[in-house]
Amino acid sequence: PEPRPGGYIIVGDCASLPAINSLLTAIGDAPAQIFLEAGCSDDKHLPVARDTDVTWVDRQGEALVEAVRSAEVDGGSCFGWVACDSRTTRSVVKVLRENFGIPRKSIKSQAYWVA
Repeated sequence: PEPRPGGYIIVGDCASLPAINSLLTAIGDAPAQIFLEAGCSDDKHLPVARDTDVTWVDRQGEALVEAVRSAEVDGGSCFGWVACDSRTTRSVVKVLRENFGIPRKSIKSQAYWVA
């Protein structure tokens, strides 16, 4: 997006990790907080294009949504990117908009399966 956001909040799971890695490569060294949902402990060993600011969350109910909600983020200047199951995607987008004040036009979301 132009102008470049002050940072990124990136939320996904292992199925969206290839897209997340592409996004991280594209944004270079821009600040980003990454939240990834792990279905099992082995998932946490998958390669992420960045080794800092990555929070792995075990897939348990609303744990990913709660991890994002509890993050300390100045969302007004951030861009949100979310790709999870449909319920989680809706919930995370709601947090980004309502809790962090990220405008709808500054959020790209894709729900790709029904939980």
